Amino acid sequence: MVPVIVGLRKWSVSGIGAKVFAIALAVILLLCMLAVWSLEAGGHSLEVAIGNESTYIANRISASVDRGIYLKYHEMTLLCLGLVVRTALEGSNIAFDAMEDPYEYINQTDSEWTSVPINQISPFMQSLMDNNLSVNLTNRLVEHYVIEHGLDIYREILVTNKYGALVAMTSRSMDYMQRDDEWWQLTVENEFYIGDVSYDECVRMHGVPVCLSVYDYSGEFAGVMRGFIDLVAVAEEVGLFEPAYKTEDTRILTNDGSQIYSSRAFVFMDDLSEENYYSRSSEDSGYFIAEEGGRPRLFGYYYSTGYLDYPGHNWLVLVSYDSAEVMQPLSELRTSITLLALLLAAASVFVTHMFARSITSPLKRLTKAAVDMSHGNLDRRVEVDRKDEIGQLAQAFNGMAEELDDLYDDLEVKVATRTAELQVANKKLGILGSITRHDALNQLTVLRGWLSMAQETVKNEATRQYLHKVELASENVASYLN
Repeated sequence: MVPVIVGLRKWSVSGIGAKVFAIALAVILLLCMLAVWSLEAGGHSLEVAIGNESTYIANRISASVDRGIYLKYHEMTLLCLGLVVRTALEGSNIAFDAMEDPYEYINQTDSEWTSVPINQISPFMQSLMDNNLSVNLTNRLVEHYVIEHGLDIYREILVTNKYGALVAMTSRSMDYMQRDDEWWQLTVENEFYIGDVSYDECVRMHGVPVCLSVYDYSGEFAGVMRGFIDLVAVAEEVGLFEPAYKTEDTRILTNDGSQIYSSRAFVFMDDLSEENYYSRSSEDSGYFIAEEGGRPRLFGYYYSTGYLDYPGHNWLVLVSYDSAEVMQPLSELRTSITLLALLLAAASVFVTHMFARSITSPLKRLTKAAVDMSHGNLDRRVEVDRKDEIGQLAQAFNGMAEELDDLYDDLEVKVATRTAELQVANKKLGILGSITRHDALNQLTVLRGWLSMAQETVKNEATRQYLHKVELASENVASYLN
């Protein structure tokens, strides 16, 4: 790392090195930004994928529970078409038809029935529980699920005749007369009725009432069968789904926010309508992240829509996970990418340093050689140990240096030759100059003599003035030659 730091300091004065480092740094930053963007996009994609998956699971759970309830209705329908149920109802209806006032009998019996403490069973009650129809219902439905599946799904089954009086029951009922109950009236009116979650005082638990009308062979209304279904047992029967995460929790809430099922320990009919995740489950289905217990969780939800002709009760199915657990692969990937990015950054700096050095070092040698040549050292050369563009530049530099050296040597020879020639010419000019000066002075002496004689013989003053000027001019010329 120390050589790299030293190299970085040297780059501060090297234009090419600084540019190479700046480009490398820009590339590293760009890659880091791309990595961060990829992680963010990956996190969003993972959240969307898990959210959609949890919504799909909630949908399947909702459909499975609705289907499980509908199948119980279907099982009871098959029993109502059987000989045992129809025969028992036919006999009961004939007996009640023969009474002078069957409703008075029902009211009197109901009064006696309700007077018996809830934890006791009268002989008449026991006789209804022990008749052939009750035993058949117990064997075909109640004990079948307990023995075969270990599930107590049918907590109570009762059958009334067309007058609303009990004909058979698998456990004690609160009343003998059922015709004044809402479920009985809705069943008679609509032929079948599957109620929302309610509490049964006799079995002392919450469940779902599944009721249907029974008709005799001629198609006439003969009575009503009602089964009280344990919703938790139905959920366990359909199996729901194996949890994909340790923190996974599946819940079923009624439309008003009461909890009726959870894959973890829960309080039945606990009011969760004030919880944030309930208020955010506003669409038919979807997913979101909300805090629960101080930790963010990813929730997928789906509102039940029933099964076939069973319309359902718009129950809310929630599937949630701890966000930290579902995002753990992304966290691990983020850590791995961060470490990889640091390693790549260090490697990039080192490679960039070596690459820049491979460029700047020979360029510095070329620069020093050029400076030496500018100071007159034309014998300076650079070593050529590479065949790339820089090697070609070094070869060109050496070639240029050779040519400059040759030109300089040739110039020195030419200068020496020319100097010798000039010296000879100067010597000749000196000899010629001395000869010419001597002759000129002689001629000027003769001229001055003649001028002196002319001045003495000429009488005209103007002419004498001209001759005097000529004499002065000759004296000036003589002074130049001397």
